[in-house]
Parts: sequence; C-alpha cells; structure tokens
Amino acid sequence: MTDSGLAVGLMSGTSADGIDAVVVRFTELSEPGQPWEGAADGPRVLPVRPGFPGMELVAARFFPFTPEQRAQVFSLFDPLVPMRTVAEWDVQLGHWFGEAAAALMASANVAPREVAVIGSHGQTVYHAPERGTSLQVGDPAVIARVTECPVVADFRRADIAAGGQGAPLVPYFDFGYLASPSHTRVVLNIGGISNITVLPPATDKAQVTAFDTGPGNMLVDALVQELTDGASAFDEEGRWAASGKPDTERVEAWIRADAYLHRPPPKSTGRERYGVPFLPAYREAMRGLSAADQVATLTQFVARTVAMGIRSVVNGPFELIVSGGGRHNRTLVDWIEAFAEPSRVLAPETFGIPTDMKEAMAFALLAWQFVHGRPTNLPSATGARAPVVLGRWTPRPCEDRSRS
Repeated sequence: MTDSGLAVGLMSGTSADGIDAVVVRFTELSEPGQPWEGAADGPRVLPVRPGFPGMELVAARFFPFTPEQRAQVFSLFDPLVPMRTVAEWDVQLGHWFGEAAAALMASANVAPREVAVIGSHGQTVYHAPERGTSLQVGDPAVIARVTECPVVADFRRADIAAGGQGAPLVPYFDFGYLASPSHTRVVLNIGGISNITVLPPATDKAQVTAFDTGPGNMLVDALVQELTDGASAFDEEGRWAASGKPDTERVEAWIRADAYLHRPPPKSTGRERYGVPFLPAYREAMRGLSAADQVATLTQFVARTVAMGIRSVVNGPFELIVSGGGRHNRTLVDWIEAFAEPSRVLAPETFGIPTDMKEAMAFALLAWQFVHGRPTNLPSATGARAPVVLGRWTPRPCEDRSRS
C-alpha cells in the first residue's frame, strides 16, 4: 500500500442538516509525532499512537441540505416508512453524497485518480444495536459512480456483528490524535446526540471509555423550530436559552425518569429515544413556561446529561475538548463547563482539527485504515468481542479488481 495519499471523508449526523466533506492527505509515519514534509497548505495533525498516519487537511466544506431535502431525510426516520421508500432514498442520498465529494474535489483541484479512497458514513436512519442492526443510507455504489473513486462505507455493521453497539466510532480517531501523556482528556462531541471519549493519560485501547451521554442539539433544535414556526432552525449561540430561566426541578425529574442516563456504558442511542417525536412529552411537562424558559430548560437538561455522563466515569481532574455543531451554542457549553468542572477547555483547532469537520476527518481515517487492513473499532467503547476492520469496499468504477 502507498505510504501517502489523499482520502475524502463524508459525514451527515443525527441533526441531518447537511453533509460535512473533507479532503485529507495521509502519510504513513515510522514513529508517532515525527515531523514530515507535507504537500498541503492546511493544518497538519500528528498522531500520538503507533499505527496512525499523519494527516493534512487539504480542503473542507459544509453542504447544507435545503429545507426540502431535510424534510425528505426526516421522512425516513418514521418507523412506518415503507421499505421501498428507504431503498429509493438510499440511491438519492448516494447522489447527494457523491455530488458533495465531487464538488469539493473540483474546488480543491483534486482529480479522481488522485484519491485513494472515499470514506462515507452515510445518513443513519435507524440505530438499534440491541436488535443487531444499524442502517445508514447513501448508496456507496452511486458515490463511486458519481466521483469515479473507490468508496468504503457501512462502517457500523462489522462491530455490531461482533457483539458491539456499532457506536461510537469516532473515539478511534480521538485515541490516535487527541490523547495526552500526562492528563486525562474528555473529548465531547455535541451533535444531534452528545457523546464523549475518555482518554486517561498513557492510554492504551483497552482503557478508552466512550459512549453517547444522551441528547445533544436534536431536541433543542426541534423546540426552537416549533416555537418560531420554522423561522429559526436552532438557538443561535444559545442566546434564547440565556434569556430564559431553566426549571431545574423539571430537569431533575427528567433525569430521574430517564433509564438510558443511568445505564452503564458501553451504550449508544439516537433519535429512536431523543428524536422529534418525543418533543411533545417534554413540551407538555413545560406547560406554562415562557418560550425562553422552555428553551433554557431543555438546554440545561442537555448540559446536565452531558456532565452526568462525564462524571459517571471521570473522578479526578480532566481537560475537556469540545467539538460538533453544539459547540457554537455558548450557553449550552457554559452550562456543561459549570456542571462538569473541567480543569481546562481546549478547542480541536488546538490540534489542527476544525471542530465542525472532525467526524468527516474521522471517517476519512477509517477508510484509509480499511485499505491498510487495520481494525478501527475500540471494543472497550463499543462492547464488541474483538477488534474488527470496519467498512465495506466498493471499487473504483471499471477497476479490474475485487476486495472482500
């Protein structure tokens, strides 16, 4: 296998607001942290573990879904959606992912033949590891056809087949690039769902703890959309929450009643527990509160669940690295810091990682590691019985070779 090459990462999360796309140059290094001569103008990311390549971010772009596209994606979350509809939209989302990758490559002057692999997470429409399944749509064969590049996709099923949750998977990236030799670090990602990776100092794979703490942006975004009749998609910078007064007794009651929050890891969740259909129950519980107080109450609930998750597995001092779209909600992040009390808060940019592109970079990494035959799940995080190589291969169109 080549010692250096380009990879594309594609990600659409539980918020389903669009596609994050990156082009990354990977370079195989003989030792972690060693310097190397780069070819890209973007930031360099050095691994802290053997077996991880150096990374350079060549290009990154967010491709937002239109309101019509987002509505179409959300229709797939309905548990009664016909199977044929899901199959048809699997193809359609494959076109959207492929077109996003092709547009980014063109803007970065990257030819298809220069790309070693595309890693596409796809769009999760159903996550039920307790039933042995997790479904992401966005047909990789269509992505390969649109981009003329090989694709690795369907990253979750191999872990689930090995007895794991199939999530979270980004902790593998965190383990390789964000651990500290001297400090415990908690890497928090706030997307539609919030998840953490706990990296003790001198971490080895068996010491990593990672899990979904509970809700992230999903419920708060849905509340804001209802309160504004769709005029606002989210609480910008958390200003609405900051103007209200949270009902702390209600927050405490929700925490007591939520069985997921009290379940020990490994665990993962999704919109099947914290999706839009569950918002009416929260709104009913907040009957009589002003709009600002409702937003404040639900935002503080998210902050409390994140802090609760952190403190359930971290007893001493820790550094907090916050990423994901929820990082831009200043009120939410301030409350998380107040409840969890980290010793220091760091941004992913400190390590050369744009906060909104970390997950797309992670799936580029998983695809690159697939090509090199390296296991990329962390059994301590997912609960799998063993390390496994994640993903399925779709070759470059007209490429005269096969891969199992």
